[in-house]
Amino acid sequence: MKNLILIISATIILILPINSLAQFDYLDNMINEDEPEESIGIEETTTANEETPNLISIDMIWSANSYVPYDYPGRALAPEGGFVDVDVVMELSGGRPENLEFSWFIDDNFEESKSGYGKTSFRFGIRRMSGATHTVLVKIFNESRSFYLEESITIPVVNLEVIIYPSPKNKNFSEQAKKNIVVTDNKEFFLVAKPFYFSAQKPTELSYRWDFSDKEAITSSDYGANILKVILPEKFSGTMNKSIFVLAANNKNSIQKAYKNLRIEIQATQSQ
Repeated sequence: MKNLILIISATIILILPINSLAQFDYLDNMINEDEPEESIGIEETTTANEETPNLISIDMIWSANSYVPYDYPGRALAPEGGFVDVDVVMELSGGRPENLEFSWFIDDNFEESKSGYGKTSFRFGIRRMSGATHTVLVKIFNESRSFYLEESITIPVVNLEVIIYPSPKNKNFSEQAKKNIVVTDNKEFFLVAKPFYFSAQKPTELSYRWDFSDKEAITSSDYGANILKVILPEKFSGTMNKSIFVLAANNKNSIQKAYKNLRIEIQATQSQ
């Protein structure tokens, strides 16, 4: 693994390892003029014979294609610029969802191209800013309208987030994030930036820019770029106060960015 190394005077070394109408069937047979005319029966297929389904249960579920840390216990939410999939889960008696027509609406706008028979799923792109909501409505019916119902669901649009966690033990361990971090160590510690809700499927689709006080920024999108290793100088003692800033950006979606900054107090465990 490649590493980016930044040496800071007096000094901290930063190492950065480089989500019916009735249908009629007409007979086309010619009638023999030599035979007496007979009434010709016309076979009629009507919706009167259509089997009317009975609803047992229905549910609407949605999922966002956003990235969250692997150890995050909550759900992936929908960010600005992301996509959402909505599904109708139905249990019927006397019918099948494939024989029903699904008309999809988003915020009262009919989505004709995504509607039709058996269209139990609906995918759409977030069109509003964070803090707003989208309302998805589906109308479900059969040809004769003897079966008809509506269901809707409201989906919140959230802010992208990046949160810095201190990891004094190792890069796989993190404490609860705080506004201000106090680190007590005489050798090294890790800072971990965890992104939330970006439209990404893997960590390397995001890039990170780290700024540590007034030193030159480090930018990378390599695997592990969200982890910053800080090595204290050999003769460090006492306390240092530093500011840390991290910017996370989606490499495939320029509008998706989030940043975090905070103060870090570094305390040496012993004089050297």
